[in-house]
Amino acid sequence: MKLALWVAGALTAVAGIVLTAFGLPVSALALTLTVSVGMINALWLERLFGKVLQPGRARFSKGAVVLLVARLALWGLLFAVLFLLRRHIQVWVVAVGVAIVLCGLATVGWRGEEPVSGKG
Repeated sequence: MKLALWVAGALTAVAGIVLTAFGLPVSALALTLTVSVGMINALWLERLFGKVLQPGRARFSKGAVVLLVARLALWGLLFAVLFLLRRHIQVWVVAVGVAIVLCGLATVGWRGEEPVSGKG
């Protein structure tokens, strides 16, 4: 997952610099917020799957439910902020932010990164 963070971070930095250079700093902020929320949610989802999808019976603990609700609340907060900024940003910037998150996650799949285990 570290590779996904690096790829998404690099792409976000480049896109943010380009948007700022074109005089769209609020759009650069929207792009950064979208990618940040997307990557945080991807990390939380990985943790949630690690808790629930263990060998044997699925465990839906209180922490797993709280994590799921927190993920949805974070997306809701992002879309509320984007709704408030809707007159100052372009919609395509949010779409590019989601695409950057997906590209970051796809690099992990292409590389075939193995999860880190405690075994040496």
